[in-house]
Amino acid sequence: MWLRRRRCAATYYADNDSDGFGAGAPVPGFTCNVPSGHVTNNTDCNDSNPAIKPGAIELCNGIDDNCDGLIDNTNLGNGLVAYLSFNGTTSDGSQIANNGSAPAGSAYATGVNGTANGAFQFGGGRYVVLPHNAAYNLGTGDFTYSVWLNWSSTAYGSVIDKNNYSNGVFGLNCFVDYPGSGNFMARPGDVVTGTGLGNNTWHHVVTTRTGTTLRIYVNGALSITSTIASVNLNNTSNIFIGRHGNGAIQFYSGRMDNLRLYNRALSAAEVTELRNSELTGEVGGGTGILYYADQDGDGFGDPNSAQVSCTPIPGYVTNNTDGCPLDPLKQAPGACGCGNLEIDTDGDGTPNCIDGCPNDPLKIAPLACGCGNPETDGDGDSTPDCVDGCPSDPLKTSAGACGCGNPDTDSDGDGIANCVDNCPNTPGQHRFAVQRQRPHNRQRPGERIMRMRRTAARLPERARWKRCARHRLHLERAARYLVGGLRVRITRPGRGRAERDRAERHHCRRTERNPQLGSDQRGQCERHGELD
Repeated sequence: MWLRRRRCAATYYADNDSDGFGAGAPVPGFTCNVPSGHVTNNTDCNDSNPAIKPGAIELCNGIDDNCDGLIDNTNLGNGLVAYLSFNGTTSDGSQIANNGSAPAGSAYATGVNGTANGAFQFGGGRYVVLPHNAAYNLGTGDFTYSVWLNWSSTAYGSVIDKNNYSNGVFGLNCFVDYPGSGNFMARPGDVVTGTGLGNNTWHHVVTTRTGTTLRIYVNGALSITSTIASVNLNNTSNIFIGRHGNGAIQFYSGRMDNLRLYNRALSAAEVTELRNSELTGEVGGGTGILYYADQDGDGFGDPNSAQVSCTPIPGYVTNNTDGCPLDPLKQAPGACGCGNLEIDTDGDGTPNCIDGCPNDPLKIAPLACGCGNPETDGDGDSTPDCVDGCPSDPLKTSAGACGCGNPDTDSDGDGIANCVDNCPNTPGQHRFAVQRQRPHNRQRPGERIMRMRRTAARLPERARWKRCARHRLHLERAARYLVGGLRVRITRPGRGRAERDRAERHHCRRTERNPQLGSDQRGQCERHGELD
């Protein structure tokens, strides 16, 4: 009995580099098993190099690495400012290399393309934080954020949160299961997908902003387009992933893979290409060269305008050191800020914008003497001569009672310096004492002389005299004027009557010898023999 041999019609291609992709003409043969060294496709553009094949990462090497017909085509790396592959790590795979952290611990699960530990497992309070970077200040410009989600809860969960909660402006933010189960909401604009998303399955969600148009793509297809208000996304907040950015709430539960942030809007074709590439696991963070916009043409790039390319981009440079990207004369704000020249008129090293004396090379502030005047201190008492009342006296800054160079010593502590105190050693007494008695020289029996003391402060200036031992004539006339014609006797405290009588008799003799005195004064001496 004859058995008919089973034939399997197939076309095979040689896979010379064993990368799973064949090339060349088909190899004829009829067999049900794939022959060794052969595959059923011929899509390899270089069958002698296993690194060159469909889906490979495109490098900047002048070669079509991924066999897509384009050389150095790295569009999916252009403008990429954050890329978390979550392949067992929270490191940033973009050229920015701003690595994240998992403060509450890490856990990993199978990724979207089947890679073990290729996705971050959220739940149990776990979340990821990317520290703020200037590259995340997207302003009012275009952007894209892309992520693969497989969530296991119907509870409201935060996916990405970079809001400035101090001013209440909602910026870069998106949620799952909000406002209802199976929804995805994107901010700015609070745009909600029109397609219900089920749990426990992978979904590729991409949000782009072009001007004031927000688009959400789900699994490579456009889900919704909405016109939104212009919102400035610049702030210094960190990016929280899987949790609310201002508190331990709204935890995302489930797996997350391949989170990307671009500073440009991906096209619909790029969204589809990105999804297909990530499903095969062959797209990375971009391997091109970082270029930065040189907006002011000074040869220095703006650090907030990164683009990735294998070839130079017109208007871009490879450095990012321009701190004043719109000021062609400055690369750093300096003391005066961007847009303001650092002019130093007096050459003292301090720009005019902060120099209080811009024309005085010796001073940057007026201080006590003003601009143009040195703060000379001749006596070294820390008070400049321009405001020092005694510029040559290190112990005084004003003349005081005794004048510069003379100390204002007060031996008796009565508040009056010795140089003007007639009784420098008697506290409370610095002028003469005044006696007041009846008009006649004889006091009545039993009558006591009443003493009235007048201090220098109570006598007018013309009645104040300097020496206690000087003769009493002029002082008596001044006292008689003050007390309304009453005869007074002015003595020093503790002076006896005998001593006073001797002094007054001496005065009478002097009066008689002095013809210039008035007749009234001489008559008094003749009539009474002494002055009362």
